[in-house]
Amino acid sequence: MMVEASAADSDLKTLVLRMFLPWYVWQRPREIIRDYFSYVGAMMEVFSFAFLLKTLLSPWKAIQDSAPQKGFNLERWMESMALNMTTRMIGMIIRLLTILTGIVVQVALLIGFATYLAFWFAFPVLLVLVPVLFFR
Repeated sequence: MMVEASAADSDLKTLVLRMFLPWYVWQRPREIIRDYFSYVGAMMEVFSFAFLLKTLLSPWKAIQDSAPQKGFNLERWMESMALNMTTRMIGMIIRLLTILTGIVVQVALLIGFATYLAFWFAFPVLLVLVPVLFFR
């Protein structure tokens, strides 16, 4: 009976040392980091920072007014300039807010995944310390 118990203990130790520890220390953290970069890539596509920066000063929704081609009418030219400047300012404000939102989302992802990874490594220690500290 004792031989079987020690064989089972040996199998459990082998299982823990050869399979669980490498998974816990290397495989799963690597998957967590890979998932983080997948989310970062997805958010980069959602917010499209390069496109937003390229079109930062473009008119909002491509709303533009052109000045009259024949003759010079100062009032009409000023109306056109005011509308064009207004739509460009609206576009810039909305694009800047979108960029800012994207940065906030990226920082939140970084904090969230860093916290998750920290708890992943701290969990075994917490699993031992919490009962010892609270149930003295």
